[in-house]
Formats: sequence, structure tokens, C-alpha cells
Amino acid sequence: LDEATPLRLRRLVREMGERCRELLTLFYFDRLPMKEAIKLTTHTYNSIAAANVANGRCRQRLKALFLAETPDHQPSRRL
Repeated sequence: LDEATPLRLRRLVREMGERCRELLTLFYFDRLPMKEAIKLTTHTYNSIAAANVANGRCRQRLKALFLAETPDHQPSRRL
């Protein structure tokens, strides 16, 4: 990872849908505990576990976006 990585991540998060953008921003950039973060989102989560699942899916999308714009990235093949 290089110096530009945090800026790229922030830009990519801003480009994501509202649900992911809010959750990732509150949890990772603002460093709020998930219990507090879900109180501040516009989406209603039924539980912290549901928010954690959504957070994991959002992270996967963010990773895919990040890798898609990485010039040297070779998609991995799962066996």
C-alpha cells in the first residue's frame, strides 16, 4: 500500500451507495462502535449482527472496487 491508499479508499467509499457509504464511514473513518454507528445511519438494522453482515458485504464491494482500479492487479482464481 502506498501513501495515496487512504485517499483512494475515501474516494471509493464516497462513490458507493448510501447504505455502504454511511456504515463504512461511521465504523472505519469515524471509528464509532457498530452499536453507535447503526444509530446514526438512515437504514434501520434489526441487530448488530445484521449490521456486521452488511459491513462485511460493503467491505467486499470496496475491495473489489479498489482492486479493479489497481493497474497491476491480477484477479485471483479460487480453486
